[in-house]
Amino acid sequence: MLHQGVVLQDKQAGRASRYPASGLHWLLGMVDLARGDAGRALVECRLELESASAARSRVWRQEFVMNAHDGCGFALLAERRFDEAAAAFGQALRLFPGHARSQIGRAQCLSAAGRPAEAHASLQEAGASIAELARGGRLLEAALLSAMSSVARGRPEEAIAALNRLLAEAPPGFPGWTIPIEPLFEPLHAQPGFAGILARLAARAR
Repeated sequence: MLHQGVVLQDKQAGRASRYPASGLHWLLGMVDLARGDAGRALVECRLELESASAARSRVWRQEFVMNAHDGCGFALLAERRFDEAAAAFGQALRLFPGHARSQIGRAQCLSAAGRPAEAHASLQEAGASIAELARGGRLLEAALLSAMSSVARGRPEEAIAALNRLLAEAPPGFPGWTIPIEPLFEPLHAQPGFAGILARLAARAR
């Protein structure tokens, strides 16, 4: 379905439409990355950036651009291109300063590159951003990001517990729908409790 969707998105590129297909290259890239194809994921996320550059007036354009930069960052991180990955997360943060997912992704790049102090500082910034979301009432988003932060800090059991609470407390609908393809949750796939989370998420989608 995504392959069909990106064809439509590409056909609409540059046309005057306020609600066109958008974000599908990024989403396809995240599926590719979850399947272990970082090179293909990078191509799709860069195609998303190209598509957005041709449609500056589209609704949610900036958000999809941010997601595409994050997607590039995660793909480059998977290829161990740490400096390029950190720069991609930096691009996302220039668009949305304080975006916790980008801060966590950048922290992982810095840690992998042997820069622990800078990685710790980026995680601290993410923690402050998450706390701000919670204070603003965006509790589900804060809970999901807290689980991502726990993974980055090497606390998988804490992340599993947070995701279980999220799915138990969230109303029916979209919360948690990206969990299966979230790059920051990739280490959790080896955890026994993660299969239960995926099963719970699938049951919510029925």
